[in-house]
Amino acid sequence: MPGKDTVRIARKQAQSMDEVVAEFIRAMKLASNVNEQIISDAWDKASGAGRWTVDRQVRGGVLYCTMSSSVVRDRLYFQREALVESVNRIAFEDPLFVKDDPKCSMIHNIILK
Repeated sequence: MPGKDTVRIARKQAQSMDEVVAEFIRAMKLASNVNEQIISDAWDKASGAGRWTVDRQVRGGVLYCTMSSSVVRDRLYFQREALVESVNRIAFEDPLFVKDDPKCSMIHNIILK
């Protein structure tokens, strides 16, 4: 039987692994890097041009994509608005995406180089 000096640890409410990982990402201030990777993956899925995308960077709500094919770049240029919506939708579906990160959250524009 436990004595009077025994410390009892309070039980916390059960959390899913997604919630725990998201909390860890926020606590370690990794949200911007994780968001940038999720947006990069979302670009590949939404555009189908991951094979021709040499570099991706996210700055100030703008996704900068450097393309290796001018033909692919020209075709994607006219689909930018639809691609912005698709990239955001795919990124927001990811449970690790931090929507309220000030450095990297929602894409407003895509610049193709």
